Amino acid sequence: MTLFEKLLLKFGGRFFDSDDSKAESDSIIQCWTTPSGRYYQEFYDMYESGSHILVAGATGSGKSVFINTFLFSVLANCSPSRAELILIDPKRVELVKYKDMPHTIAYACENDDIINTLVGAIDLMERRYAEMQERRISKTDAAPVYIIVDELADLMTTCKRDVMPLLQRIAQLGRAANIRLLCATQAPNRQVIPAALTLNFNTRIALHCFSPIESRQIIGINGAETLPMYGEMIVYTPSGYNRITVPMIPSEELNSRIQFWENQKQRAI
Repeated sequence: MTLFEKLLLKFGGRFFDSDDSKAESDSIIQCWTTPSGRYYQEFYDMYESGSHILVAGATGSGKSVFINTFLFSVLANCSPSRAELILIDPKRVELVKYKDMPHTIAYACENDDIINTLVGAIDLMERRYAEMQERRISKTDAAPVYIIVDELADLMTTCKRDVMPLLQRIAQLGRAANIRLLCATQAPNRQVIPAALTLNFNTRIALHCFSPIESRQIIGINGAETLPMYGEMIVYTPSGYNRITVPMIPSEELNSRIQFWENQKQRAI
């Protein structure tokens, strides 16, 4: 039984256990706006679309900001019954703050743990497919699971032989089982990440990179090399290209949202 299932049994599906808690959540969500609201909605639309997401760009171009904003959009809209997270954090510092949230069903930072966690994700995917087969449906209605992989290129360097087949299988089969990948890396050249894996990401995001070649490796066209060093991105989806600003969540607001969910978890234990 996953952590969120244990919490659901404890809470009966309610993670706002008082009117004050619900009011706190609503107040945080209301702060989650821009003058147009467009950029934040773009991030939540990515979540709702069920796409595998690849985000790439030069060091310091905003990949971590993108991941934090994406995760904030999930935390501001979804209880653990509506979204689960598997966090792969080779650097040990980018995703650790989300480790103790009730949404997080696994956190791994060592190579052996990462491999075992991905094997567990495939096992979950296969169980969901077995259930779909039994019910004769083509898409599960189970909660989405996002596997967040920071520094994919580092994984490909240290344990590519073990990790690559696991990621490729999830990328190929995960969508119908509501298991999705979000991978961040520098320019995904084919020596590091094979095209067979890259092509399974139907949402690809380019932050600033240093050359047109790197831009084409990420999104298939030139242009990312002309972006400002920080804060702009080009989003490729099957419907076309879109250039948007990467909104930066203030650290106090992000920490408040994380603390809110950690408090809910502690009350459930």
